[in-house]
Amino acid sequence: MTVSVFLMLFGFFAIACDAPEVLETGEVAQQADEPLLLKSHYGDGAPMWVGKFQRTHMTQSPFDEWFDSGYESYLPDSTAVAALNDLPESVELEVYMGTWCSDSTRDLPRLYRVMDAAGIREDKTRMYALSDH
Repeated sequence: MTVSVFLMLFGFFAIACDAPEVLETGEVAQQADEPLLLKSHYGDGAPMWVGKFQRTHMTQSPFDEWFDSGYESYLPDSTAVAALNDLPESVELEVYMGTWCSDSTRDLPRLYRVMDAAGIREDKTRMYALSDH
């Protein structure tokens, strides 16, 4: 039950911010291996990543300001971490977020913290940063 709620919460923050581009065939559009660094359309035009990314992209300035502090300050629930340890090796995680989205900037560092605590390898994940328009 805890794992379901945990996964639903992270699914919610991805849906709340935006959705991936879906082609007429119903397939999700393919992304480049490196994200683009663009200016946000919100507020002061702050930088935002768009496309497939890795943790190293979030530990670069200015994203490290919210990523590092969010990661360090979060303490994962041990019961949820234990449940994630029992996931089959075939399970992969796909995340959609926006570096301009407050839900994403709060939850992405927490997700990485939980993944690290549960021993979930980054090669079992696909992370996509979405545009704000």
